[in-house]
Amino acid sequence: LPADGQNVAAVINLGDLVTNGQCPAHWERFLRITEPLTSRVPYFPIAGNHERTDTVEGIENWWTATGLPVGGDRLYYCFDSADGWVRFIALDSNPIVNSGSHWTREVQIKYSEEQFTWLVERVKEHRGPVLALLHHPPFSAGTHRLQWEKDELLVEQRERLVRALHESGIAAVAS
Repeated sequence: LPADGQNVAAVINLGDLVTNGQCPAHWERFLRITEPLTSRVPYFPIAGNHERTDTVEGIENWWTATGLPVGGDRLYYCFDSADGWVRFIALDSNPIVNSGSHWTREVQIKYSEEQFTWLVERVKEHRGPVLALLHHPPFSAGTHRLQWEKDELLVEQRERLVRALHESGIAAVAS
C-alpha cells in the first residue's frame, strides 16, 4: 500500500518487460517476479523492442504471458478506468520505429496507418481525458531520438504520430 493508505488501482508497464522475448525462461522469470502484484491488481503491459514481437516466438510468448490484446492480431489496445472517465490507449511502437529491420516498408506503413486511424477513433469516441502509452518516446533528446531519425520514412512516421496525438486531443503521452 502507498504511504497514504490507498490501494494501487492498476499497473502499466511501458515495455522491455524481459531481456529477450523469444526466450520462455525470461517470461517465466518475469511472471514469477510480478505475480505478487499481478495477483492483486490489473497489469497492462506495452510491447517494447526487447519483447521481440517481430518474431513468431516473441509474439507467442507475449500472448501466453500477457493475454493482451484480447482478440485480434495487433498489439495495440485500449481500456478505461473503472469509473469510465479516463481512457488509456496502448500503442505498439515497434513496427512504427523498427523500419525495415523486421517489417517491410509496405507493412510498416500499412500497420502504422491502421494504428493511427484506430488511435484517433478511440479518442474521439471518448468524452473524458485520454492518455497515450507507447514504448518508443516520440519526444526525446536522448538516444531514442535517433531511432526516429534513421531515415525519411521514420521522420514522417513520427510526424504522423505526433499529428494524430495532437489532432485527436490526447491529454498526455507516457513512453
